Amino acid sequence: LLIASGSYKVAIKSFLIYGVAVGISKLVMSASEIVQNVWGLIILPILIFFPFFMFGLFLFSTTEIGEAAAALRKVKIPNGILTPLLVMFRFFPTIQREFKNISNAMKLRGTIGKGNPFKMIEYVYVPLLFSIVKTGEELTLSAMTRGLSLHKSSTSVSDSKIKLVDLLCILVLLLLILGRKGVFVRWINI
Repeated sequence: LLIASGSYKVAIKSFLIYGVAVGISKLVMSASEIVQNVWGLIILPILIFFPFFMFGLFLFSTTEIGEAAAALRKVKIPNGILTPLLVMFRFFPTIQREFKNISNAMKLRGTIGKGNPFKMIEYVYVPLLFSIVKTGEELTLSAMTRGLSLHKSSTSVSDSKIKLVDLLCILVLLLLILGRKGVFVRWINI
């Protein structure tokens, strides 16, 4: 999906990270039980959560908030779930920009540099935490102002419909899931 959307660098980096994690997990399987347990604590979360992280990255980079809201309303997602989802949808890119701005400001002042993580915590992460709280409040207020918490049906400019490409992607993903579980292979053998 990342390659199809034109994010070649991110797709290659994520493929390499996931490939290294899979390779390490295969190598560790022949090691002692202690090594398997220690590496399992490190590698297993990557193997489980990294695909979800990459899908979230794809979703955030290719979908507008209005389109996401219209699609989620169309599938009847309750407002109690929809509002926090949309706030989160805008939260991560905002925090990423804020982190870059704070880091750049501290580098210009010569406050932080490489090699001192405590200064990084003090001068970047503490202001970032205050910014996160402020940004969360502002995004929640923005969502409320736009009427996301209303229980009435709302209108949308974007028209979300499932197209042939969407159905093909869903079919391929289902086949991959079934193939991973062995269901598809057993079904073909019948």
